[in-house]
Amino acid sequence: MINPELQKVCDDFIDYRELLRETNIFSTTRSINYPLCAYICMIRKQEPNTEIISLCKQIIHESYGIFNNFRGYSEKTLTVLLSCESDPGRVNDLCRIAYSELRALFHASDFLPILAYYMATTMPPEKYRSFAEGTKALHELFNDSHPWLTGDEDTIFNGLLHATGRNHEEIVEETEMIWRMLKDDFWFHKNALQTAAHAMTLCPGDPALKAGRFHSLFSMLESEGISYSKDFEIVPLAVLANIGIEPTQIVADFLECEAYLKENGKYGFWTGYSTRTRYMHAVLVLSVYYQVASNELTAAFIVSVLIEIIREAQAQAAASAT
Repeated sequence: MINPELQKVCDDFIDYRELLRETNIFSTTRSINYPLCAYICMIRKQEPNTEIISLCKQIIHESYGIFNNFRGYSEKTLTVLLSCESDPGRVNDLCRIAYSELRALFHASDFLPILAYYMATTMPPEKYRSFAEGTKALHELFNDSHPWLTGDEDTIFNGLLHATGRNHEEIVEETEMIWRMLKDDFWFHKNALQTAAHAMTLCPGDPALKAGRFHSLFSMLESEGISYSKDFEIVPLAVLANIGIEPTQIVADFLECEAYLKENGKYGFWTGYSTRTRYMHAVLVLSVYYQVASNELTAAFIVSVLIEIIREAQAQAAASAT
């Protein structure tokens, strides 16, 4: 029997997701967007307001050209993030300023607008340039260490890590330590592991202990018959393992949550939600249940979902070209 409080979180997640799907605000969106948008509303403790979401969609369309990355794969995410703000128009204006500072240093990507939103909501505009420069400097350090693994998806975490104020060399050293401790078990997914290592570096604690908690949680889920993906879905799981909850409790809650979602959450072939996606949804539901509204966990899920969306779109484009 599922814990009543956990069931309430599961029900809210399903209800918010279906509300966003049924209102058809994003007429051409992929089904994978809706769980992300539902999650954002839950961590912000706001029910989806379709009228405000439609207004924010209009704000973005009026502010950016069709080829701007704000109108790309991250548009739906940004629209819902703006809808949770008390003054979405003002935050959007600040996003434009922050984005221009980032674009002066980084090439265009679907992840930069998310980092611009973080800047717009956490710091004054006069700090945007120095923050962008610091993020670029840290990104280059990571790129020097792992040029084939450091990609656009790491930009958000580089910004969050720079925001900690820690020494850049120490950040890179810790991330490298975590990555090396785990790489043998994630040999064919080293790119995803680097992003997960970034996320774990954001969490407090000893690097070896953080890597060990994640490895233990992953192994315990496997022993329960959960074939959790070793791809970018590991990023939010790595953070969940390091929020101060015992792994045995996380596993017990995960099994209850996943079983409830499977039974009641409209999962299956025709819904667009695979088993591995449902497992990641269970992780984000647990983060809400544990009341972990952290920047790193939010970023972890956003990065994971955006990567899936981009891959799906690229696969469809390749199939159409043949």
